[in-house]
Amino acid sequence: MLDKTIIRLGKPFLLANGKLYHSFDGGVYWVRYFAESRYREELVTHQPAMSRQPITRTGEAPLAQPGSWGWTHGVLDLPSRDEYRIRFTADNRYQILDAYTGLPNDPWYPRIRFNVNPMPPEWCRMNFAPFRPYMVATWVPGKLVASGVIEFERKRIYFDGRKYPDILVFDANYNCKFALDGNPVGSPETEGYLYPWAKNRIAACDALNGRVQVSAEIAADDIIYGFYFYEEPDLVYTALDSTRSPILLSRTRLSSFTGLTRP
Repeated sequence: MLDKTIIRLGKPFLLANGKLYHSFDGGVYWVRYFAESRYREELVTHQPAMSRQPITRTGEAPLAQPGSWGWTHGVLDLPSRDEYRIRFTADNRYQILDAYTGLPNDPWYPRIRFNVNPMPPEWCRMNFAPFRPYMVATWVPGKLVASGVIEFERKRIYFDGRKYPDILVFDANYNCKFALDGNPVGSPETEGYLYPWAKNRIAACDALNGRVQVSAEIAADDIIYGFYFYEEPDLVYTALDSTRSPILLSRTRLSSFTGLTRP
């Protein structure tokens, strides 16, 4: 295991059933190994050790499947009676979060973080695509976090193992350097002809952390944008366009809100 500067880590981890279990900080890490008589170096892609799944309350406990957990009406279902430890990574309360960074002419909508239960009806009425809880993200700012690794602002990319995000890279003067087509090789050309789109330039996708590994020479001052579907856990509150409100132009002033259905 290596960190983003390709220095060996001394932290413990577990390798079992082809998966690497660890308690790192979610940063950029690499793994080196030999397989099929070949040396390999890959970007570590993160997935939760246990994922949330719907629970059907029929039959006897446990109702959750192995490797998953369920949350229904305040009841936490686990797949066995073993010992578990729960780590909370976010506050469970109504909060106003910073709006996503956007182009100057885009609406600046604040995000509302809500309680796990009950769920506000406004979230359910958002324009999801291709299905809930994913939404379309366009012109998402990205930054270079390691050699050949880009991290985008909106995390939890929808990645089906084939379709990567589409990526545009400009130099500091907004001259287009790269147009990376995330579609598989051999798929129809659907990106248009405004930019010189090229396939097979994206090597890996860490969907949970919004990162992709690309085979392109990207400078630290390059301007990067991504286009993809992403999981939206918060309410993008379009009823309040704070770009047009002189009272709410400063993020530090965005401290209260009205009009949202709350319990």
